[in-house]
Amino acid sequence: MRSSYFFNTKHIAKVILLLSMFFLFFTVSYRDVFAVSDNDAFEDTKDAEDLTDESIITGTCGANVTWKYDTSTKVLTIIGNGAMNDYEYGKAPWWNLRDLVSKINFQGSLTRIGNNAFCDFDKISILSVPASLTSIGKNAFTDCANLGSVNLYGNVTDVESGAFMGCSSLGALRLGNQMKNIGAEAFEGGNYSVVEFPETLESIGIGAFGQKIVGGDTPYKRGKLTECYYPKKKVDWYALKIDENAIPEGVIIHCQDGDLGRSEPEKKEEEDPAYNTEVLTDKQKALIQAFVKRMYTKCLEREPDAEGLYDWTSQLEKGRIDGAALARGFVGSPEIYYKNLNDDEYMDMLYHTFFDREPDPEGKAYWLSELQKGRSRVGVLSGFVNSREFSDLCDQYGIARGTMEEDGSSLYNAGARNFVLRLYQVALDRRGEAMGVEDWTHRINTGQMSPTIVARTFFDSLEYMNKHTTNEAYVEDLYLTFLGRKPDVNGKNAWVDKLNSGSSRQEIMTGFADSKEFKNIMAEYGLK
Repeated sequence: MRSSYFFNTKHIAKVILLLSMFFLFFTVSYRDVFAVSDNDAFEDTKDAEDLTDESIITGTCGANVTWKYDTSTKVLTIIGNGAMNDYEYGKAPWWNLRDLVSKINFQGSLTRIGNNAFCDFDKISILSVPASLTSIGKNAFTDCANLGSVNLYGNVTDVESGAFMGCSSLGALRLGNQMKNIGAEAFEGGNYSVVEFPETLESIGIGAFGQKIVGGDTPYKRGKLTECYYPKKKVDWYALKIDENAIPEGVIIHCQDGDLGRSEPEKKEEEDPAYNTEVLTDKQKALIQAFVKRMYTKCLEREPDAEGLYDWTSQLEKGRIDGAALARGFVGSPEIYYKNLNDDEYMDMLYHTFFDREPDPEGKAYWLSELQKGRSRVGVLSGFVNSREFSDLCDQYGIARGTMEEDGSSLYNAGARNFVLRLYQVALDRRGEAMGVEDWTHRINTGQMSPTIVARTFFDSLEYMNKHTTNEAYVEDLYLTFLGRKPDVNGKNAWVDKLNSGSSRQEIMTGFADSKEFKNIMAEYGLK
């Protein structure tokens, strides 16, 4: 009995040992399927879908960086410090999850997003990067077709070539206030109409903000981009390293001291047939300079600075601009904005500048009534620029007057205009400048941007970001802008808690922008 018992016990022990080894092997193999290594991607999308029975899929993507994908929420999270690895196209470890991921989150102190990291992620729509990030690698987000909003605020200094190329839905592009270098075709093919550059900008690569054309003499067209804002002077813009076709021809560059109608660095006269090739006499040059000096003294009420006088005079001499363009540059300048002219003062300035006289009572009363009806200041300005009196004035100085068009849809736009004026007050806590108000109003009236997108853009602007508001102040601003009231204590605390727990400001703003209260506010202005 003892020997038989001992024999059976030994065999049972062997069986248990074999079973243990089998389950250990199975567990290791199963674990290896889901803990994808840094260099291995899933074989195909079907495999990725089959693996979604596992709730969390993890792996590494840098020396101190890991990743995890939650199959229940479809969120891909990058976790860690320092730089991600670079990849060849299609070799990122999560490549075959690209048709499943709906959102990408970042945790930790990531400093660089690697090359080809998130190509073809068609289901992500919003991207906000961590404050620690300084660079985005080549083709990192190429062809993310539904990516509509990119916010690069923080410390991003470099966006490398093709980083957001082919993101055809990209309509809201916010560059950070530390941006220095933008690579070739970095934002090629986007759907944005306005770009704000920071004063730290140093270089822009070829085709960075264009749309590629197959064949033809010009490799890039303008797309929807119409204007860029640069917070320094025109001479500083010309000093930047901007490759040919970095920004397509026809885009207006708004600088601190006026607008540039050309987007590329200044060329020599003989290189550009569009320049005026007529040889001007000394008398003609003196008259043109006198005309510019007059604009300074009449419109800005000061003597010209040497740099500004040279620049405006040079542009008139070379035929780049006419009297109408010069007029808009002066009247739409930051100096006029900071004067905070009321309608009465604005009219006096126009009469002095364009008619060289005091206003007649009947004429002034007419224009004031037009403003009260909702006609934009730009609309009134066009009336003065296109007048016989200004034409005669230009003739005296040998200047081509030109014309200023006025879009009929923006003549009587009190609803949209007042909506925009309200945004300046509640979101930026200031009075809107005339040209800015006109621009946003025009975008709403022509359907280029919805009122909701315009409101969101105010909060995504460099001006608002530079206020460095706390989470509490940010929520208070959202209440005033989107709900038209001060926050209740419980509601405010709930939103602030969400922000403090890691929710992005863009996510919180969506909750306010989609509210019934904001729809009611828009309805008050005849908008929807």
